[in-house]
Amino acid sequence: MTGQSASGPPGEVPAPRITRRLRFDKAGPARYLPHNDLITALVRALRRINAPLAYSQGFSPKPRLRFGPPLPVGHCGRGELVDIEFSDPGPADLVALLDRACPDGISIVAEDRSVAGRRSPMAAARSYRYRVLLADPAPDLAPSVRRFMELESAPATVRRGPGRVREIDVRKAVRDLSAKGPDEFEVEIAIGEGTLCRPEDVADALGVGGNSFTRVNVKYEF
Repeated sequence: MTGQSASGPPGEVPAPRITRRLRFDKAGPARYLPHNDLITALVRALRRINAPLAYSQGFSPKPRLRFGPPLPVGHCGRGELVDIEFSDPGPADLVALLDRACPDGISIVAEDRSVAGRRSPMAAARSYRYRVLLADPAPDLAPSVRRFMELESAPATVRRGPGRVREIDVRKAVRDLSAKGPDEFEVEIAIGEGTLCRPEDVADALGVGGNSFTRVNVKYEF
């Protein structure tokens, strides 16, 4: 994530900064972008519209963007948050301008003017909700969901990359779970407190194969 500032020369007074918080969707081909590539794509789009970006201090100044929890590669996201710091207020029609400059699959959908700058989205994130479409219908999905929610724990061994194996408790991470039919469920997963659970882990615990993962909401406490 960009936005880590370095110390400038002694006595240097930082220029005033204005934070604007945008919501964006990530889907289509963009769902395969790793988080760092997403940052690069947004910065390029901002430069394309000559946005007055604010930069970190130090020898390698970088634009200051702060995101919510990164989406795993292959996951879609709706209403994702990004805080962007500017050296002046910037264009009034920033949402429309930036949306047109973004690559296919990244859509700037709104600006949230009520809480920008108070706290970073990542620090304020508490849980996220996913909609999961199954590869094949599971007629017993609703009973499986009920049985899972009655459990006290559901330990699992998960892989988070080459050579990275972790032990997690899927049940303790799940705040809410509901079947939306034989081929779809929604799940709310806690963030923090050592939880590393992903919606794929919930699908595995239910004994079904997830085919499409869309993060439809993130709960924040700003």
